[in-house]
Amino acid sequence: MKLLVCENIEEFSTVAANLIYNSIHHSKASVCLPTGSTPIPVYEKLVSMMQDDKAFAEVKFFNLDEYAGLEPTHHQSYAYFLNQHLYSHIPIRNEQLLLINGANDPQDECKRYDTLIDEISRFDVVVDGIGTNGHIAFNEPADHFIPRTHISEISATTLQANRRFFKENEIMPLQAITLGFEDIMKAKKVILLATGPSKKEVIRRFLSEKKITTQFPISLLNMHPDLTLIVDSEAYSESI
Repeated sequence: MKLLVCENIEEFSTVAANLIYNSIHHSKASVCLPTGSTPIPVYEKLVSMMQDDKAFAEVKFFNLDEYAGLEPTHHQSYAYFLNQHLYSHIPIRNEQLLLINGANDPQDECKRYDTLIDEISRFDVVVDGIGTNGHIAFNEPADHFIPRTHISEISATTLQANRRFFKENEIMPLQAITLGFEDIMKAKKVILLATGPSKKEVIRRFLSEKKITTQFPISLLNMHPDLTLIVDSEAYSESI
């Protein structure tokens, strides 16, 4: 694993954007991207870097996960988020967007998404944030994992963390459709992003504990051959 500790958000977003950019800056690349507050400044950098760059004309863009039951146009769907912060601002075609549709039948959508992934064989790069409980995508702490795209029960910890994004009287989905660890681990490169003091404990645990367990999903990524963890100074504990 490669660890990159950045002094501030500006450095963090520049370093992360450059690494993502260079990982997909070739013909027929594929990338799987996350949502959440952490990658927003990274996407702002990517927007400026990818303007008028024809090298991305064949890149395929996937998303890590999606709330079950939400239309892609719903203001809290992850498809909407990625379009708002990245896709609508860069010169790509709709055919390049291979996203999970939360409004479809969940079981059918899992099969459809696995088929799309099989067509590219494996991702060039998977980018992900880190939940405070160590979840990756919506692979929550559990006794076991489902290897490929599947329906996940969102944990109470994650529901509480994400509740702030929904309006006060708005119903928040309790399930999500998520990429499984098989396709995350098959990716050529995995980039993990973490910022802010709320992530300090999970980063400390990830870097200090050697045990690999499904109860701490991020621990499985210690087995990935090309993993880069990018954090800002607030998420990194020097006492590790």
